Amino acid sequence: MTVGDGRAFGRRLLLRGLGVGLALPLLESLTPRGARAEPPTPIRRVLYYYVPNGFNMNVWADAVATMAGGKLSSLPGLPGFLAPLAGGDGKKDLREKLLVVSGLDNAPANYRASDDDANGAHFQQTASFLSCRHVDRTPFGAGQSIDQSIATSLGYITPHRSLQLGLHGSANGACAAGWPCAYLGFISWADATTPLAQLNAPGEVFETLFSSSAGGVSPADLARRKARKLRVLDVVHADAKSLHGKLGQADRYKLEQYLTAVDEAEVKAQAMGAAAACEVDPLGAVPVSYPERLDLMADLMTLAFKCDLTRVISFMRHSGGASFGKAYDFVLHDGKPLTEQKHTYSHWNAPLASEVGTLEERKAAYLAKLAAINTWEIERLAYLLRRLDDVVEPTGGTLLDNSVVLFGSELGEPDHHLANDLPLVLAGSCGGTIATDRHLAFNGGAMKNDTFADLHLGLAQRLGVTFAPPMGGGPLFGEDGTKPLPGLDG
Repeated sequence: MTVGDGRAFGRRLLLRGLGVGLALPLLESLTPRGARAEPPTPIRRVLYYYVPNGFNMNVWADAVATMAGGKLSSLPGLPGFLAPLAGGDGKKDLREKLLVVSGLDNAPANYRASDDDANGAHFQQTASFLSCRHVDRTPFGAGQSIDQSIATSLGYITPHRSLQLGLHGSANGACAAGWPCAYLGFISWADATTPLAQLNAPGEVFETLFSSSAGGVSPADLARRKARKLRVLDVVHADAKSLHGKLGQADRYKLEQYLTAVDEAEVKAQAMGAAAACEVDPLGAVPVSYPERLDLMADLMTLAFKCDLTRVISFMRHSGGASFGKAYDFVLHDGKPLTEQKHTYSHWNAPLASEVGTLEERKAAYLAKLAAINTWEIERLAYLLRRLDDVVEPTGGTLLDNSVVLFGSELGEPDHHLANDLPLVLAGSCGGTIATDRHLAFNGGAMKNDTFADLHLGLAQRLGVTFAPPMGGGPLFGEDGTKPLPGLDG
């Protein structure tokens, strides 16, 4: 393929591997000069926001019934644990920028009778959240996650193809009953056997984003640096190509790998300077409390999008199953801090004997406390969404308008460990490609035609990524993603 000034660019810029086909957006320096006067178009971005251990589905069912039909903004507020998204107390009302989705299953995440262990639910469902593939204890493997399919397709149009963020330490090796710890700790997978670790400390995230940027460097000096690097890469590329006809087949393959790396470095060089043009204050002291660190991560994700350092982010509020490892004492219920972690409250059929009252009273108390945690999780989501919505973009709209945030959990019904009827919240219209201010319901159940994997395909489509069926046919993504989810555009 020849672009721009006539230089040849090959398979690196088409990226037709892994069932994904996409012609990358033309970079300005590689487009014909006469075509550079096009008006700017909004940059589209996607953020996957994962929370562990599901939701109080009784509250969710009531909320779904309340939202049926009409606009969310026409309701007095939002029902159940979604209420924080409706604003109040001087906070911006987000309802017009929301699409609440119900009735989608991630069936590949559920236990199967053929599995070699019936006790791996949290492992299976967490690993499947962004891959929609079934996993068993052995052999090890999940499948490329949707964020990495998108990131691979977009390539290095930004300094970071994707960011994997979290607030927990992730371990490899074996966990309970020999299940791979990676299944609990990672939702982003480069391929079936390569999970991608998160950056878990706000200071580490800030350094990764901005320590190598050109902060303090003048635009003219930055332009000189970029031009110098591109000239060097051009020379290296030309010298390497001149060897091609003189090499044997094995060496030609090695040369192609080398040239791919050179082309990738060139595209990364084109992305230089995003952070330099973005006003960023020093990070300062990192707070100690978990809620404050969570909000700081939201600030950093906003900066990463604002400065166009990436277009794809996955965020794990915590690992699957464990849920926090200590009491959620920052969440109040009936005016009192909670004394257990979320995982405990998510299994209300086995409440602790230390809880007062009868068994049924203890179950009801657990469900109420789980709903309190869900409300707190939505409050923290609302903080992130308002931060995104505060940033006005030069192309029009806000960061939130031009992005889509998918919020959800690996579980719907946590006590039964089912990834069915997942409560999902989408925020942002992804540059006007998603119709918001509404509730979108699907049929669910064994006869359903629409899946969680279809939702992943629908969001990828809005970032310009399409999936080709594998050789011999089969799903486009995961095990049951057959088409982009219908209804996203209204």
